[in-house]
Amino acid sequence: MNESTGRREIESLIQGYLEESLTEDESHRLLASLRRDSSLVTTILENLRTDCLIRAVVSDYAAVEDVDQEEKILPIPRPPEISPVPARPVED
Repeated sequence: MNESTGRREIESLIQGYLEESLTEDESHRLLASLRRDSSLVTTILENLRTDCLIRAVVSDYAAVEDVDQEEKILPIPRPPEISPVPARPVED
């Protein structure tokens, strides 16, 4: 198995773990991979954190789903317009 194929399999196993869909055999392969390369634990934790953040955003969005669309849109502050032509001095 080349490195690219191995990495794809690890990513697939991690995704299966996150989705709670691993078979017993896949779980054993993931555990063996974690024992060989403990840096994969960091990858799993980062993916769990990302998943949690996505769920929080979706949950927040669903909580305001009944709000009128106009109320969801925040105005973008714009800088004051600057004329390319210099202003004339005021004469008395």
